[in-house]
Amino acid sequence: MSYSIEDKIKKIVSDKTNEKCILDYKVKEYDLGTKSKWEMIKDIIAMLNSEEAFGEHKFIILGIAEKEFYVKGLERNMRDDNEYQHLFEFIEPRPKIETGQVFIENKTIGYIFIDKINAKRPYTIAKDNEKYCRGTSFIRKGSINISLNNETREKLILKKFIKKSNVNEIYQNILDKNALKSEVIYKNKDSEGKEKIDPSNNNGKFTIGEGLFEFKIKFDVANNGVARVYNDYGIQVSRIKNKGYLFDRYQEIAFEKLDFTDRLRRYETSDLAVIVNRMGKFALLAFINIDSESHGANSDLIEFKWKII
Repeated sequence: MSYSIEDKIKKIVSDKTNEKCILDYKVKEYDLGTKSKWEMIKDIIAMLNSEEAFGEHKFIILGIAEKEFYVKGLERNMRDDNEYQHLFEFIEPRPKIETGQVFIENKTIGYIFIDKINAKRPYTIAKDNEKYCRGTSFIRKGSINISLNNETREKLILKKFIKKSNVNEIYQNILDKNALKSEVIYKNKDSEGKEKIDPSNNNGKFTIGEGLFEFKIKFDVANNGVARVYNDYGIQVSRIKNKGYLFDRYQEIAFEKLDFTDRLRRYETSDLAVIVNRMGKFALLAFINIDSESHGANSDLIEFKWKII
């Protein structure tokens, strides 16, 4: 950690700066060996996602009694940075964070420094654990941390996808619109539903579900009555031939006997598609209608229904 950042921490404490979006005080160090470590992860994720503090360095300072504001100090030296870095693996995307200690008024003060380069919002819980499910997220508003609602989450996702670059304005507008359509039009978070798409658009990708139960599916049309599904986006696909009726009787499916070895599968409307994602969750697809422009239809068209089980 550079001297300028250490000096910044000393100035924050000296000025008795109030807690805010970039600053949080704790009277003692987090107990990393208990469930309270998840409180630390929550605090860090909330700061990482803060819209008010975007593009700024952020600090959690340990050993400060905030209400009366005095330097209490830690009872012992700050834990080794390796212990913290191990826990930061529970944050996705993995952020750049430093920990350490400084000495103020002859007392040991700990810090967690969140570098401003962390701009890949939204940050979420990376793995299921005894406290939170994967995908859970938080955001800091002023000096408080709250759960990240879907509206704000989608806003952060769109900001991440829409990145300005040194290109013509018309070209950039097209990129922006494509990103918006991909997230808004070609995505449905419901666990069950029906959709009609032209797989010539959005690279054939349509996303269903969310969190642990998200499936990014790539479609295309082979010819009239035949669709293809690819495992290009972290899924594996299998086909149950002529048994589309099992969509509503999936308890009869012997999932352990299915073959997932091919990169793509071809499906007719009588078939059932079985999809598994990286989290080991299953979804079923049944095709209602499949049309091909190259075989006489007005456009490529896939109408399908899905069920996440």
